[in-house]
Amino acid sequence: MNDKCHRELVNSFLGYVKKRNLKYDVEQPYNWYGSRGIVDVVVYDKNGHNLVECKPRLDDVGGAIRQVNKQERYYPLCYGVSSYKVRSWLLFPFDSHNEKIMHENINLLSKVNIIIFNGKEFYFYEKEE
Repeated sequence: MNDKCHRELVNSFLGYVKKRNLKYDVEQPYNWYGSRGIVDVVVYDKNGHNLVECKPRLDDVGGAIRQVNKQERYYPLCYGVSSYKVRSWLLFPFDSHNEKIMHENINLLSKVNIIIFNGKEFYFYEKEE
């Protein structure tokens, strides 16, 4: 993964969050008996904690979904937050590569909350229940 592209995606999303005066943390670690990781951005709103995993390039959709699901499972345990108050999101930019991967994996992506960034705006899509 290109660290510069990742940083730019995170910073763009933080601009969105700051405009809405929401509280947030960046690179929030979690560790529950060896299941560990880092959430790129945690946004706190009236509904709880939103865990945002930023992927500038969707190369391994299954791996990204497993990562998001792992965060949603273990983050609440580490921070003593009700799992009902935690939602995970997969954020990626809309470009020709990601569009192709998205269409090829639409059934998998429909099982997670996603945020798509078109370079100007963020579009939020909630998973199918």
